[in-house]
Amino acid sequence: MVGKIGASFNNSAGVYGRSTSGTAGCGVMGSGYYGVCGVSNNTGGYAAIYGSASSGAYSGYFVGGNGIYTSGNQTATGTKSAVVPIDAAAGDWRKLYCEEAAEVMFTDYGTGTLTAGHGHVVLDPIFLKTVTIDQSHPMMVFLEMNGETKGVYVVKGDAGFDVIENQSGSSNATFDYRVVARRRGYEQTRLETAEAPKPAIGFPTR
Repeated sequence: MVGKIGASFNNSAGVYGRSTSGTAGCGVMGSGYYGVCGVSNNTGGYAAIYGSASSGAYSGYFVGGNGIYTSGNQTATGTKSAVVPIDAAAGDWRKLYCEEAAEVMFTDYGTGTLTAGHGHVVLDPIFLKTVTIDQSHPMMVFLEMNGETKGVYVVKGDAGFDVIENQSGSSNATFDYRVVARRRGYEQTRLETAEAPKPAIGFPTR
């Protein structure tokens, strides 16, 4: 079936489908290598718009496969979260939220060892291929010592860092670390301006 329309009001559609069931059924269903395809030919347009006439319903729900893949940026006005079962049998699921940042950063974690007052950490070479670390974009290192020392300081490199005890100390201890660095290709991105949310589109109910 092919539909075509020249009207430009919100509810105009080349093809329109509706299910009158209140419990199940699809207004429009697609099946194929690509189940449903949409293309926008206008700047500021959308290849697909989904919405719900009910405030208690999701605008989109995806099940199975590998989930959702976005080739490009993902933008949301609300939170981004993982839904985790606390007691699935009792229906207790909770949201854990993504941390947001003013810049595009990647982070890695690990544990190192201070031996005779000195420790060296070599960062994961695959992680290093995803970030930019140089004099203009130094990494940030956050340490948590797991043993008593005279205090330590960090000397940063481009592929790792050294942890050195103060006062020429010679302590032995382990430490946990978090490394934060700018994502490669997004070194200058910070607090970008964004479009305001588009006004809600009225969806047909008849």
